[in-house]
Amino acid sequence: LSSTSGPHSLSVIYGVLSVTPGATQTVWTTPAGETSLVFALNNIGNTGLAWSVRFTPSPTNVVGWWSASVTNGFLSAGAGSNVSVALSAAGLTNGAQRTLFADWFSDSAVQSSNRVAIRLLVGLPPTIVSVNATNTADTNGPYAVDAVVTPMSLVDTNGLFVFWNTNGGYASFETAAMSRVTGDIYRAS
Repeated sequence: LSSTSGPHSLSVIYGVLSVTPGATQTVWTTPAGETSLVFALNNIGNTGLAWSVRFTPSPTNVVGWWSASVTNGFLSAGAGSNVSVALSAAGLTNGAQRTLFADWFSDSAVQSSNRVAIRLLVGLPPTIVSVNATNTADTNGPYAVDAVVTPMSLVDTNGLFVFWNTNGGYASFETAAMSRVTGDIYRAS
């Protein structure tokens, strides 16, 4: 743009879609159970925008295990809305998982799409039961700590750690990696 009558300012007005959560989400449910995840949509721009979401399940040949409350709409500047995604584990057993990809789009000129993966894990979250941890006044160590971790199919066995402290408070902890001894028994020393 050029002008012969002096400097001018030019402002661009656009909508910007903000989706929360905006990164991979993991949700748990029991076999044959149901759960849901709510996405908060906000237009943080200064004009209205149209939005839509496209869901792609994995595996793609399984249908009927998810549904969305709404898949498109319009948000005025500064407005917000929620999209609820229902997930079902009907017919699934412990250790099963499915993924649903949510691709969010808007008609904003300054924003591309945003993909969020939703991982549905079936089973109870892992439980860790200490086998032999006891209080001791001996601070010289080392001490072996054994734990039974179940169910194993749902655990990243490279990420098991024991946390402890010697002062009885909650402010600071030491850590040690746990490694498999046998079956579902892990040890840190």
